[in-house]
Amino acid sequence: MRRQIPIWLLVGVLTLMLRGTASAQIWVPMRGSPTDYSGVLTPFGYRSGWIPTDWILPQVSYHYEVPSQVVYMPVAVPAPRPAVELVRTVTVTLQSSVPVADVHVQPGTVITWTNGENEPRTLVLEPADLSGAAAQAKRQSGAIPSNAGVSLAFNQAGVYRYYLQNKPEEQARLVVSP
Repeated sequence: MRRQIPIWLLVGVLTLMLRGTASAQIWVPMRGSPTDYSGVLTPFGYRSGWIPTDWILPQVSYHYEVPSQVVYMPVAVPAPRPAVELVRTVTVTLQSSVPVADVHVQPGTVITWTNGENEPRTLVLEPADLSGAAAQAKRQSGAIPSNAGVSLAFNQAGVYRYYLQNKPEEQARLVVSP
């Protein structure tokens, strides 16, 4: 018996060496047959099926070639902003007895329109350099409840028209320039 073990071991090792492995699989001998999984009725009786406890998963490896030369790309990084900044604000009061007035501000200014009436009003804001359908496409409007306000920050230079929706003939300009 002792003499047979090294011969079987040698035969098994030589078989595996000659067989080699497939590209994505490792060779493992299959145990059992399809009837082992489902069970089979034989003249000697019924043999129930069994569930395998060993699973073989394919092993896949990818070959990725590292570039031979490293390329550095410059990236624009904005300057860090301080934790606390001064915010410029302008308040415009909308009342039916007071005509709207032109406002001149710098970029980054927050403008607050306040409704000093007891009824809600709708503020309309549109670019002044556009007219017709182009101006309507860029037009923005918002309701301001009674005795309340709405604030907008203007960060880009430009000229805007603003007016109350019920009084489109009383328009004023908002000029944002550095």
